[in-house]
Amino acid sequence: CYFNLNGHRHGAASSKGDGIGGHRIRIFSKKYAETNKNLVATGKLLSVKGTVYDLRSSTYLGERLKELKGNKATNGGFDHTYLIDDKLSKNAMLKARLGVDTKVRLAAEISAGKNGKRINGRRMRVYTDRQAIHLYTGNFLDNHPGKDGVRYKQYGGLCLEAEDLPNAINLQHKKTAHEAFKKPVIIGPDRQPYSSTIIFEFWKDQLVLS
Repeated sequence: CYFNLNGHRHGAASSKGDGIGGHRIRIFSKKYAETNKNLVATGKLLSVKGTVYDLRSSTYLGERLKELKGNKATNGGFDHTYLIDDKLSKNAMLKARLGVDTKVRLAAEISAGKNGKRINGRRMRVYTDRQAIHLYTGNFLDNHPGKDGVRYKQYGGLCLEAEDLPNAINLQHKKTAHEAFKKPVIIGPDRQPYSSTIIFEFWKDQLVLS
């Protein structure tokens, strides 16, 4: 059977209920998966260059969310899968003096902020050995109940979901599909073990990746 696990954890690095509009985000990717009107991957990878989806440098989320307000399919936000770029990830890891682990790559980084400016030094990095990272910006949150009586409205949190490219099981034999879609993880009948790695790193300091 086709196997593609991820984790749909919502989070925000700011105070409770403040949302993610003030956050800055960076995703180490040059391409994202095209989807149809039902948000199902078509097998094409599109360049982020010159688009609202370009998050290769630290980017103020609030500005991009405003640009996506008219996207009815995603309800006005990000709900996109990015193919992690080996070179971008490696360069960022070396620049930050993190070393380079051949098993995992730096996929994304976020920092808390307000109006695009850092406010508390809280930061998070996501590392994985999977192909891709999916960004979801809480577009369908609607007064969702949380801890301590907090209600989460639209953009109240975001998800960074490490995974392989979606819908690969239906695209692996399609001639027009990108080669990256033709490597789905298949678990056979002999119950061989499966493992993957996702690391969430949290800290608070003044380091800024440019």
